[in-house]
Amino acid sequence: MSQIIRRYIPIGMMMILGLLLFAEFFIQFDDPWKSMVSNSSMEVQNYAIIIAGFAMGLGAINLLITHGSSIMKREKGQWPFSAWLLGVMIVFTVVGLWLGTSSNQYQFLFNNFYYPNDTTIYSLIGFMVVYAIYLTFRAKTYETTYMLVLAFLALLGNSPIGPALFPPLTDLQNWLSSVPNTAAVRGFYMAMSIGAIVVGLRTLMGRERAALGG
Repeated sequence: MSQIIRRYIPIGMMMILGLLLFAEFFIQFDDPWKSMVSNSSMEVQNYAIIIAGFAMGLGAINLLITHGSSIMKREKGQWPFSAWLLGVMIVFTVVGLWLGTSSNQYQFLFNNFYYPNDTTIYSLIGFMVVYAIYLTFRAKTYETTYMLVLAFLALLGNSPIGPALFPPLTDLQNWLSSVPNTAAVRGFYMAMSIGAIVVGLRTLMGRERAALGG
């Protein structure tokens, strides 16, 4: 009985809901089936939004428990950051719910707290990416040498000093971005789309059980 509840009922629900959403977008129905399928799909999507909201609330509760415990225990080197995280989260939540995300107060917090921190994190990630390129693309083979040269040209072309020292670098960098890079990105998108289709078909057939523990 426990096996049926834990495995077969969730698999059946995934199959039914997946077929319902699939039918709404890819199959043309006549009334009254069209309205019934559309309304049912809308209800399923509304429930998904509600579940996502509860998941976000659960994540907020988990943050409060974890970092609140760190603050109460005065964990060395951790509790000041936990207090800052909880304080910012509570202030943003209260101001957003009370005054709205389009209010001047919320926009002030966003533009003066979140946006500068976000920019700083991305700047640090840029240095980490350069260091990772240095560690990964060792010029031991022709392929790694090719990748290293292209990465160096891309970084130099996007920096102000590159076009200033060598003006044709701008045209070269634009060509690299619009031709080889676009071709590679399209290949990645095609592979991702095929993978998504395979996962969707496995879910509809009840063979995708990773979310259920294997």
